[in-house]
Amino acid sequence: MDSAPVDDMDRASWFLRFRTSAGLTEAAREGTLEGEFWQAQCVGWAFLAIFGFCIRLFVFQSVPVAIVCTLVVDSLGFLLTSLMAHQPFARFQSGRGVRSLAIAAAWCVGIALAMAFVAYRLRTGLAPFDRLAIQGSKFAISFMYYMSIITAWTLAFLGIRAEIEARSQRMQALAAETRALRLEVESLHLQIAPHFLFNALNTLVSQIGERPEIAEEMTRQLAAYLRYSLEKRDQYVGPVAEELEAVEMYIRIQALRFDERFSYTCSADPEALTASIPHMAIQCLVENAIKHGLQAERAAFVINVRVRACRDALLVEVDNPSGSRLLAPEEKTGTGLANMRRRLDLRYPGRYAFSLRQEAGRTVAMLQLRGAPCSV
Repeated sequence: MDSAPVDDMDRASWFLRFRTSAGLTEAAREGTLEGEFWQAQCVGWAFLAIFGFCIRLFVFQSVPVAIVCTLVVDSLGFLLTSLMAHQPFARFQSGRGVRSLAIAAAWCVGIALAMAFVAYRLRTGLAPFDRLAIQGSKFAISFMYYMSIITAWTLAFLGIRAEIEARSQRMQALAAETRALRLEVESLHLQIAPHFLFNALNTLVSQIGERPEIAEEMTRQLAAYLRYSLEKRDQYVGPVAEELEAVEMYIRIQALRFDERFSYTCSADPEALTASIPHMAIQCLVENAIKHGLQAERAAFVINVRVRACRDALLVEVDNPSGSRLLAPEEKTGTGLANMRRRLDLRYPGRYAFSLRQEAGRTVAMLQLRGAPCSV
């Protein structure tokens, strides 16, 4: 059966879900940034108003004049800087830094001139110049004062906004990488069942003509195993106890095929039974052991499965009789083992070890997992 159309539909469905969730996430992020901006804007200009009131009180020597100027001029500054913050250049996009700074400088000059002009006109009507504590060019002093405030506000805003944009891009890249890894994990996970089913059906077909009773029992065992696989289809890791139970279902199918020629032993430390392990990882080692154990040219062969807990590591060993010939590199890393290694790269990056060694006429596959699996 060709599964490519189904895979394409699954990937298309995933892509649509990804785009929808990404759009919702982006909208939520923009809403959060907008709320944080208005909070910072209100708090910042409240402090500037208090500071400006103190300066004006010292300069004008009049509480009413200082209050009026503060309310009018700082409210104007609040409105103009809010308007500037929502201009396209304020996003400080990559590659447009010089242009953004030039436009920001023009806005700073314009806002400072507007605030200085309004302040100058208010002083003209409310405070005689001969009563000012600071003498000199009244408009120039006012302009420099407001220019310094607006420049400091603009530099702080653009710097914070640029850092937020850079951090957001890093987070989006990380999220995209995580989603891509999750898709790859799902793809690898979906490859396991067809691989096993193909092998199991081949075994079943070979028994129908010669041993129909065995074929019937194998069908029941296969149905039980597939039922288990469907129940765990959304779980990429599971307890060792459940995985060993699934392995025994699989081994019972193989035992029906080989009758008395094949036997197995399985042992596990009690503390290892609750540890987490990638779904069907142990079975992959068992499949490989049975495949190569058949090449041992012996009347009977035994597969041994051992699971041990060692500090923060989980050790899984599966051994089978060694064949009379050396295996080629491509035979040592078949589809199942290559799939398992790729899933381990994603779940245990830099924290797993896998090896195949010859020991006393047997081939021993050892898998060591350190720490908890990553939730990709």
